[in-house]
Amino acid sequence: MKTMTISLLLSFLLFFIPQSSRAQTWLDGQWVGTGYQSNNGHTWSIRFTADTEKQIYTIEYPSLNCGGEWELLEYENGRAVFREVIREGYLSCVTYGRVVVTWVGQDYLSFSWFEPYDGSLGAWSTLVRKEAL
Repeated sequence: MKTMTISLLLSFLLFFIPQSSRAQTWLDGQWVGTGYQSNNGHTWSIRFTADTEKQIYTIEYPSLNCGGEWELLEYENGRAVFREVIREGYLSCVTYGRVVVTWVGQDYLSFSWFEPYDGSLGAWSTLVRKEAL
């Protein structure tokens, strides 16, 4: 009887947790890496933090002194597409780029940044999970 009660309780809870919150947990946490710019070979630091339950996605480029947030546009299993909005240091970074993040493994994400003007690939990185949320 106890097992049946626990099973019913778990089923009840899972029913009321939004699917999008459960499906995006692979993205949760703080991720770091080094960005590589395709047009000039420059590199810079990246710090991305995702909290899918609260739908908060922040991006920082510490070595460029800029950052902002990512607005979720699309989500598929293991892939998320964002629009990047730079809020600080916007003279140092290009805003409104499209970012595609792909799950590579438990502690790795692929990061691709596309130009807002022509959609060409502008930068890429592999991000490593620094800490889980």
